[in-house]
Amino acid sequence: QRRAFKVLHWLTVLLAHRTITVSEAVLLDAAWMPGAKQRFSLVRHGVAPLALVPRTEARLFLEHTVGPALSPSAFWIGALAELHPTKGLDILIRAFARIAEEFPASVLVLIGAGEDRGRLAALAHMLHVNTRVHFAGHVQDAARILGALDIFAFPSHSEALGYALMEAGQSSLPVAASRVGGIPEIVTDGESGLLTPAGDDALLAESLRTLLSDPELRVRFGQTLHDRVLTEFSNERMLDETFALYS
Repeated sequence: QRRAFKVLHWLTVLLAHRTITVSEAVLLDAAWMPGAKQRFSLVRHGVAPLALVPRTEARLFLEHTVGPALSPSAFWIGALAELHPTKGLDILIRAFARIAEEFPASVLVLIGAGEDRGRLAALAHMLHVNTRVHFAGHVQDAARILGALDIFAFPSHSEALGYALMEAGQSSLPVAASRVGGIPEIVTDGESGLLTPAGDDALLAESLRTLLSDPELRVRFGQTLHDRVLTEFSNERMLDETFALYS
């Protein structure tokens, strides 16, 4: 089935005038297609400015959503993602479990819904961090409340680009993410966040430990990512480059 879909994908590209790829990573993934290279154009996603909710209000909203177990005085590590195996949230829970005892004031907040919630909840219970891993479920316009978090985690196994990272950047959040797909095109390791191999909970835990231990680093990473998103991933730039293809 995968081979059949690849062939159909290739034929579709050949029949189209142009095909937009949202990252260099996707462009490289398509390099196997004979005769298709000249039909691709790179136009990275852009993100529209968010009407961000102030931090205090955002925290109150999530506390109300999750319940009294989510302490407002805690240090919040969070993720915004569909609860699906591709997003690597099990790796995030394992990484959090590695540092939980060292940082007793920290909690993990997972915003999103999906088929993996039961498995993730069971994993948190097995690792004895279930009282500190909180599931917020689906939240409408959740990107607007990302300011409630202190660290944004993005441990995906696969990403074409990583739209949620751009939203986290608008909130000036420091990022710990996996080095896959188009993620490194948004986050520069050691400058605007920390990147680790996908699936490695030990190295992800080390990234979280580094960010938890260094408030100045968090501020610097968050501001650098914020500036990069505003200048290089604007909605206007994406629209201009897309319309240019049609002209």
